[in-house]
Order: sequence, then structure tokens, then C-alpha cells
Amino acid sequence: MKRILTALLCLVTLFSCKKEEPKEPPPLPPVVNTGDISGKVTHYDQFGTAYTSNLNTTTVSIEGYGFSTVTDALGSYTLSGVTSNTYTLVFNKPGCGLIKKQKLIYTLGDTVKYDISVADIPTFSLDMVYAKDTSWFNGTLKGIYYGASASVQNKKAMVVAIFGKTQNLDIDFPATYLNYVTASRADTSDFKRFFSYSLLKDTYNFKKDSIVYMRIYPVSTLGSSYYDSKFNTPVFTAHGIAYPTLLSLYVQ
Repeated sequence: MKRILTALLCLVTLFSCKKEEPKEPPPLPPVVNTGDISGKVTHYDQFGTAYTSNLNTTTVSIEGYGFSTVTDALGSYTLSGVTSNTYTLVFNKPGCGLIKKQKLIYTLGDTVKYDISVADIPTFSLDMVYAKDTSWFNGTLKGIYYGASASVQNKKAMVVAIFGKTQNLDIDFPATYLNYVTASRADTSDFKRFFSYSLLKDTYNFKKDSIVYMRIYPVSTLGSSYYDSKFNTPVFTAHGIAYPTLLSLYVQ
């Protein structure tokens, strides 16, 4: 009996000295490595008046990555499941100029809203354009002035001119022109639309008596262009048909 008691005592002691098995740690929360790019698209008519309906038809996509969504009734959009990277957002609405937002640096967790404006492709035309140099008046600013009038009686009708050294100027292809004049109202004075001779000579290497070619387009008042990082210039996409006459003047 004594031996049995001793054996039982040893077993009790053995089990009491046994170490506790380590508990498994709780599972870690899942790693979130994607987020959302969101914003709002404002849609303007050709004269800069914002629409309040039909805002749910703009397709928003990430160029080259397959992400795509469509705006809701308020013009808002969200692209989900996006990783940190540098992207180009593309905004495509039927009847409007295609707009891009290039070199958008998205970092996971960003809360910045990427808003954009799109505009109807203008339907008004230009019924008269001209280009003059300072020989036509006693101006102090030496250069080339241009003007245009629109086929509509709307003070918000806008025009833009592009210029270059060759005749193949096309506003859809920035490589065909050297520069542009900031879009201005069709009824604005000549001084708002001006290429100085010093700009043409010093910046673009025009020599005296070389020809400057100009082409003039109607454009929408707001949301007509986006900045192209490759060509370092705005690209006008909400524009109408250029006035058929190609203008030319000699650099003095």
C-alpha cells in the first residue's frame, strides 16, 4: 500500500510540474494594401454654365490599368481597389472633350478628392478672324495681334489661337504647333490676344521676315482643356472647327 501511495504522489507531482502549453496568438488583422480614388466631375455647357442633371454618364478610368467606373447622379465617382502608384485618370463623357489628369500620385490612405471639369464640344462657329502686326496702329507692344467674332451673340463665347512655323497646325496634336494664346472672349480687345516679336524671335528662333502661321478655334468657356506633361502645354479637347482660313504674317 505504501508503494502505491508513493507512486500516486509522484504522478500528482509530475502533472503539477508540467508546463502549460503556449497559447496561439490571435490572428493579425488583414493587411490592407488597396484604397479608393474618388472625386467629382462638373459638366459645363459651351458657355460655362454648369449642368445639374444628366451627371451620371461620365466614365472615369485609370489609363493602362483596367480600373473603370461611372459617375453617379451627383457627378461623383469612386475607383476602388487601387494600390499606391502614379496614374493618369481619364474622364470621358459623351458629347464632351476628353479630359485627363496626368501624373496623379496616389498614396494608400489619401483622402484628397480628385475633382475635374468637362465641357460640351462647342457648336458655335467663327464668322470672322484676322491677324495684324503693329504697323496697323501706333502700338507700343511690338508683335502680332489676332481677333475673331463668333456666330452667336454670347459674351462668354471663347476662342484660342495656335501658331507655328508650318501650315499643318492642328489643335488636337500639340506636336504640330509651338504655342497658343490663352483662351479669351471673342469680343475681347486685341491686346488680350498677342504674340510679341521678342517671344517669337528669342524663344522660338523666328528670324526677321520669317512667316508665323496661325489657326483660330472656338473653345468652351470652362473645362475645355487639360495640362499635358509630355508637351508641357494645355491640350484643348472641347473645341469646335477651326476657321477655314490659315492666317500668316511676317515677323518684323
